[in-house]
Amino acid sequence: MSTAPETPSTETYLLAFNGQLNLKNAYTWSLTQIQAFMAEVVHNPNAYGVEQKVLSELQRLRTDIIDLSENGSKFLSEADYPQAISRTVNPTAAASEDEPYFLLNILTYGGVPYWCSFDLLDNFPEELIELILILLDDEQTLLLAQRVCRRWASCIQGSQLLQQILFFQPIQSILPEHTNILGRNPLLEANFPYWFPNEYQRSTAFGAGDMQEFLDNHAAWLHPSASWRRMLVQQPPVMTLGWIDRKESFTNRISLHRWELSLEEYGGLRMNMLYDLVVKSSDKAAAFFYWRMHWSRPDLKMYSIKPNPDIQVYRTPYYLQAMMSANAQTDVVLDTWNSPYLEARLWREFGKDTWTWDLIRGLQSPMGDLNLDVVYGSRKQQELQTWEVHLQDMYMQEMYGDLFGHPPEDGGPYPLPDDDDPDL
Repeated sequence: MSTAPETPSTETYLLAFNGQLNLKNAYTWSLTQIQAFMAEVVHNPNAYGVEQKVLSELQRLRTDIIDLSENGSKFLSEADYPQAISRTVNPTAAASEDEPYFLLNILTYGGVPYWCSFDLLDNFPEELIELILILLDDEQTLLLAQRVCRRWASCIQGSQLLQQILFFQPIQSILPEHTNILGRNPLLEANFPYWFPNEYQRSTAFGAGDMQEFLDNHAAWLHPSASWRRMLVQQPPVMTLGWIDRKESFTNRISLHRWELSLEEYGGLRMNMLYDLVVKSSDKAAAFFYWRMHWSRPDLKMYSIKPNPDIQVYRTPYYLQAMMSANAQTDVVLDTWNSPYLEARLWREFGKDTWTWDLIRGLQSPMGDLNLDVVYGSRKQQELQTWEVHLQDMYMQEMYGDLFGHPPEDGGPYPLPDDDDPDL
């Protein structure tokens, strides 16, 4: 009676180096353990099934790992040669643009030739390189492709279509087939979530605590020459930015400004402007400063635009009409408001949500590539309202909530109480 051969367990396939290494365990090794193991293989190659002809390559690989590690001699330095690639400078490249910069030598291991794909692409004409790179569906990968070599960087930076895919240039009316770059910038959306609220965050406002968390998690992005600052926030580009700002004083006086900003000369709204406007506003604002981004939509309803938290909740009716107007007239609205104090009902949850100089300085680190004074000077004021909030308003709001107070039908300032009212 014959029996079927026993199927090897998965553990069998995890053994390497002549059965001396279990890859499952090696996956958890530290850098020190990896270096120690490679040293043992170099000193005793026969025990690990390593051929003598590849021993020198293994030694070089171990040296590279040590040198490129955090305490190594080449940490964060420019590579003097591509790893695992054998290529030499072409002596005739300088005389002709048609000659590749490198001459390639095929490497083999165990009789199998190998080389890296970008070395092959380096021999292609730039038009073909562009067509291949267009097929990438990941913006981050396309950005990193510029680091492969100078020719790739030149191709990507010189291609209008690739610059549009990377949101550096506004799109044209007609796009080639298989390119889909309409909508918000996915790279910015993933790394700057407060500026790109999702459907469930449309009413969410952000304060000092949120921005401290952002700074802690995204400090590496805040570099003066970071490319994200030049990126458009969406394609087609945002050409008009609305801005509503509410300020409250210690004397309960409220001011509301509504501006519009045309972005034609900037080629659309770029992330450096959107980011710097928020950070600069926090610098000049009172202790409790909140903000949110509102991406305009034609079906907006007034009841859906109330922010959360709203530190001026009993003053909300004053600005609802202003938000509706900004939504109808601009593509994106920056909504900011600040107050030197909080109501008692909000103190428990938001009392510690105050801005510090360390936070503001940390967020301002990338500034310098945009003159905000010029931006402020190009704003066009669409609305200015000021009013005083009396204690009666505050008490009525505490008693009746949102049932109290409705904006005047003509959209003008909320009427003040009658000074002759005997109940005052």
